[in-house]
Amino acid sequence: MFKMYIMYLNRFKLILLVVFLSGVVLSPLKAQAQNFTGLTGGLVSTQHTRFYKDPTNAFLLAFFPGILIHGFGSFYAQDPLMGTSLLTGEVISLIGVTFGAIIHSNPSNYTGTFLGPSSGTVKNNGANMMLYGGLLFGITWVVDMVHAPIAARSYDERNNLQPIAWISPQGTPMLAMNWKF
Repeated sequence: MFKMYIMYLNRFKLILLVVFLSGVVLSPLKAQAQNFTGLTGGLVSTQHTRFYKDPTNAFLLAFFPGILIHGFGSFYAQDPLMGTSLLTGEVISLIGVTFGAIIHSNPSNYTGTFLGPSSGTVKNNGANMMLYGGLLFGITWVVDMVHAPIAARSYDERNNLQPIAWISPQGTPMLAMNWKF
């Protein structure tokens, strides 16, 4: 039973490695393809490519569907590194909780392995895996809710973007107009 568990764990590690490496290899190619227009000059270069990111929307997207897909708010705020890190943390936490529950439910199958010499120790280690996996799940979700609005503000400031309607520092409402010719 334990050998089969190790075999499946090694296959899972291999699949995660392939997914990670394909993302590392394909993401620069995708970014390069998005910047290519096939045209020289013209109106294409004058179109808007960056849009205002609302910090409130970033928080709400981090809250839900962010509880299911950690990093969703960071992806919205154009911070893919943090979004990917949070999503990876979520996956690791779910793996920990799942394996912890499996080990905790039937500790006799894992007695005498690296998890512990006795059934009680193995059961305790399975409970700890569930606890720490759950903590990691909650922490990555909260970090996304805290970070996403900050990342959205930073993106807006870095690109000199403002909402269409906003309150000026003097307290008067302002409205931006956008004309395309």
